[in-house]
Amino acid sequence: MFEVGFPLPPYSVRNRRGLKVSLPAYTLECRRIATFSAVHADVGDLKIYDEDVELTVEVGNLTHGHFSPRNYEAPQAEREGEVIEQVMAFLEAVFDDQIEFWRTDIEGGWGPRGSEPIGPNPRKYTWSGPLSAASPKWCD
Repeated sequence: MFEVGFPLPPYSVRNRRGLKVSLPAYTLECRRIATFSAVHADVGDLKIYDEDVELTVEVGNLTHGHFSPRNYEAPQAEREGEVIEQVMAFLEAVFDDQIEFWRTDIEGGWGPRGSEPIGPNPRKYTWSGPLSAASPKWCD
């Protein structure tokens, strides 16, 4: 199980993005450990859940994803550190609007800004809010 007070780098999203660390809020088999309040209501809050062997990131009603270690046989501290690094890198990209979320009537997902969503007539978003059909694509 990941500790609520997991170690964060000295300059982290916690210091500037409105992180709210939750006391254990148990849902079926996981525990919410953090919530970032929505910047835009259409996107919704970003929540992080501890599911013992992985962390799940939920983005409002748009989508969710699982962050898991590459090697489940590695020592626990190593597995946790790897997953925390993955989530921290993802959060930085989300809050810098480098990740595009999409939602259709039946599914959702995410990818780098400008990636092609799956499904017909997707609605596209960044952390800052909805993207219009004519929004320019992000590039390096």
